[in-house]
Amino acid sequence: MYIPVKDWTKRLQLFGCIAFELAAVYAAYHQYLVIPGVAPVQQYTVKVEQIPVRSEPDQIPVYMETADEIAAEMYCDSLEELAICVEAEAGNQGLTGKRMVAAVILNRVDSPDYPDTIQEVIEQPYHFASYWDGHMAAATPTEETYQAVQMELQYRCWPDLLYFTAEGYSSFGTPWGKVGDHYFCTE
Repeated sequence: MYIPVKDWTKRLQLFGCIAFELAAVYAAYHQYLVIPGVAPVQQYTVKVEQIPVRSEPDQIPVYMETADEIAAEMYCDSLEELAICVEAEAGNQGLTGKRMVAAVILNRVDSPDYPDTIQEVIEQPYHFASYWDGHMAAATPTEETYQAVQMELQYRCWPDLLYFTAEGYSSFGTPWGKVGDHYFCTE
């Protein structure tokens, strides 16, 4: 039942009554719990069985690549590295000059005198200056560079080229010719 209370004294009286009632209930409850001679409320013990915990967390199914997929991805990564190296070494050259630099790298991969992968050929100590001086790290291949690499992969036009420099013919191999700023040599 709601009684509208309009003045403060009646509000305080009402609040006091409510507070007294709450205190009385609490006291009675407390007294019941501690009455001498009255048996305490029976306590129940709950037996908790230990649930076995899995030593490994639930695993989310993970897609595992096949050996062929891994090999294809590694091949694509090596072609990307080839394009970056060609851009760093011959970015200022035309399409033919870029193709010839790609040919040198691919010919070395095919040669028994050099490593068998594009990455290992490029990373040989002091063979490609752009790798060792950090220019490859900053190079971003252009569309023309990708085209040059793709064309050289499809049509190997210079199978004998193994060396190139910008300073003149290399002391290694036989001079072949100059294209753009590079001097190319065969074995």
